[in-house]
Amino acid sequence: MTDRSRGAIGMAWFANESDYERMRVLLVDGETLTKPFDEWQKDAETMAKRYAKDTRARVVCVYIDPDTFPAWCRARGLVPDRAACNKFADEKAPAVAAQLDVQNDISR
Repeated sequence: MTDRSRGAIGMAWFANESDYERMRVLLVDGETLTKPFDEWQKDAETMAKRYAKDTRARVVCVYIDPDTFPAWCRARGLVPDRAACNKFADEKAPAVAAQLDVQNDISR
């Protein structure tokens, strides 16, 4: 198994419409999430693919859990906003990528 996780770039991701709607309320700048979930998801997928192609980086989706995200922000002295979502994604990206690598190795 090669360690591709170190160069991974995290993209903040919402698992489903319910989590997306909860995050729109939870985030102090949640009003900037103006699109319905399905449109947001389609745009986010396009952006992730474009970024990966343009930078040749490995982009991984890092799910933001509305139940645990506020505590993560408090522990770091951050305001729960979209910038904090991006910091969360950046911090968790190597672990998410490593887990994906393990899953891929198991399935081979």
